[in-house]
Amino acid sequence: MEAHGEDKLIHDPDDEYTVISAEGIGRGYLRGNTIEVTTMKKNDETPVPMFEVLTAMRVYGGSFAQQLALCMQMADEDNRRRLVEAFPEMMEHYTELVRLQKKQL
Repeated sequence: MEAHGEDKLIHDPDDEYTVISAEGIGRGYLRGNTIEVTTMKKNDETPVPMFEVLTAMRVYGGSFAQQLALCMQMADEDNRRRLVEAFPEMMEHYTELVRLQKKQL
């Protein structure tokens, strides 16, 4: 299985890639010019604590995601909700990343 253009990719420090697609989330490696997905798990709806999502944003995210995580940590409940609602794709992305990491433990 290969990653496609519409899939989200995160390059991990150990030269693996996390692939997030409509079908689920998986792990893969760079083979030539393509990402070869070696494991794939279907999306689930396991609740993930906000603290873990924000930690993933700070560790794996770009500068915008890192600063957004800091803003969310500092915000009161109402403003945090507004930020989550303003960036649903980013929250979903990092929530799925945390779920994948928990399954690998």
